[in-house]
Amino acid sequence: MCVSPSHFAQHLAVIRERANPIRLSELVRGLEEDRIPPRAVVVTFDDGYADNLYRAKPLLEQTAVPATVFVITGRIGGELWWDELARIVATASAPNLSIELPGTGFRWGSGGSAGSDPRTELLQALQRALQSLGDDARADALAQIRDSLADGTPGRVTHRCLDADELSALAGGDLIEVGAHSHTHPDLASLTGEDQRREVERSKAALEQLVDRPVQGFSYPHGSFNDASRRIVRECGFASACGSTPDLSRRRSDLFALPRLFVSDIDGATFAKWLGWWLGD
Repeated sequence: MCVSPSHFAQHLAVIRERANPIRLSELVRGLEEDRIPPRAVVVTFDDGYADNLYRAKPLLEQTAVPATVFVITGRIGGELWWDELARIVATASAPNLSIELPGTGFRWGSGGSAGSDPRTELLQALQRALQSLGDDARADALAQIRDSLADGTPGRVTHRCLDADELSALAGGDLIEVGAHSHTHPDLASLTGEDQRREVERSKAALEQLVDRPVQGFSYPHGSFNDASRRIVRECGFASACGSTPDLSRRRSDLFALPRLFVSDIDGATFAKWLGWWLGD
């Protein structure tokens, strides 16, 4: 899920040379006016990790490529649940686990499948189990996992989220737009309309207070949304919302279901070929 700073610098050089980097707000305006700039590219980040400020922003500034960072407001300055889970499982003395989840139990032994890594299998199984939980139930499950696996390791500096001061620094200037990525990063489509609205409203209100400016863009956690999600995001005052369907934005694209392309940790030459294919070169 990560691109190294050296590869990201190469990607930005390719974007600057081969494409037309614009802000998300410019794309939205272009779609509304039916005038998308030619060869337009929008760079976005999800979650709001601290390295967006310390590693990404300097490279964006060097190449004058704008970007949007979508922030999870419920974990400002903290550790996201999937990073905590990965850290606990990786450092456990033995990956044996027995916990209670809402309506069911979770049991795991150290055997695993033949030829597999039991820690990887345990982590993947726990990720699937915890992703569908609400925030309170997930927090309870994580507490049980900490106790069961005797976790005493501190959170990793490399995996923490932006704190309030860092978020203000990231939003400083006119290069980076800050958008909302929900409050607790749930699977929105699995929630009731009321719970979806609470997530969207809380994230917008918290983020606008932190950056002291209107927040216009939203990104659906896990790329998960339904018709209710789109309506709620629009009614809460956002101008657009991004999903994760791999496609281009075109005339008459739904402003509340914008597609995005996932970029992996590839070198600049490979990225140039990949980008050229999408640009029709």
